[in-house]
This record gives sequence, structure tokens and C-alpha cells, in this order.
Amino acid sequence: MSDVELRRANVERTRNILERFSPFEPSWLEVLHPDIAMEFPFGESLGYPARIEGREECTKIYQLVSEKLGLTFSNVEVEGMADPNLVLAQYRGSGVFNEIVAYNQRYITVLGFRDEQLVLYREHLDTNVTAETLGHLNAIL
Repeated sequence: MSDVELRRANVERTRNILERFSPFEPSWLEVLHPDIAMEFPFGESLGYPARIEGREECTKIYQLVSEKLGLTFSNVEVEGMADPNLVLAQYRGSGVFNEIVAYNQRYITVLGFRDEQLVLYREHLDTNVTAETLGHLNAIL
């Protein structure tokens, strides 16, 4: 597969991952590479680990956040990068924490692929929005 074809395929994979976000569905979980890593460069101030590794651990985080917020993504914009295995995505996340507090976040995420599966999810977000909605990570645990 050429770099152009690989880039195009990874852009489409990213769009599908975000627009069909459902971390309890086996078909969604199958897109996660066994060696997936999630990185939160600005999350440590909120009690998030800087990096989580492995499909099982990452699945737990995806499911916990989805369960606590009913998180859905919209306004998904995806661009391929020079490395055809990396994709840049901008999108909005919304949900309701504890059925009371509205959560509206803007994300910029770098996603990396290997063997047609997601192997890197590096999430950049407004920590002020997260802090105002969720507070410290302990609130969602």
C-alpha cells in the first residue's frame, strides 16, 4: 500500500473511531492494538496519568469516561500527517457528568496506527473545562 493510500485509510479509520465512539461494543474495541498507548500531556494536573499502556488498561479508561459522561463526539475534522501512520483530529466531546453537569470539550488528538489498529491516542484538551466539570480524576473513579 502506498503512503497516500495508507494515509487515506488511516484518516477514514480515525473518522470511524470518533464518529462511532462506543467503547462497550466489541467491533469498536477491535480497532485497539494490543500495544496501544494513551497519552494525556496536560492531564497530570487533574490526576490523570501521563501515559496508559495496553489494550486492557486503555479500554478501562475509554469505558469509564463513556459511562460517567455518556460521551459523544461531533464536528469531527481529520487530517493526515507527513507520516502516513499518524492522523490529527479536531472534534468536540459532549456529555453530562452525574446526570447534572454538562460537559462540552474541544479536543485535538494525534492518533497513530499500526497494522490497521489504533496504537497511539495522544489527547490535548482544555483542562479548565475538565476541571470545572469533573474536578480531579478521583471524581470519576
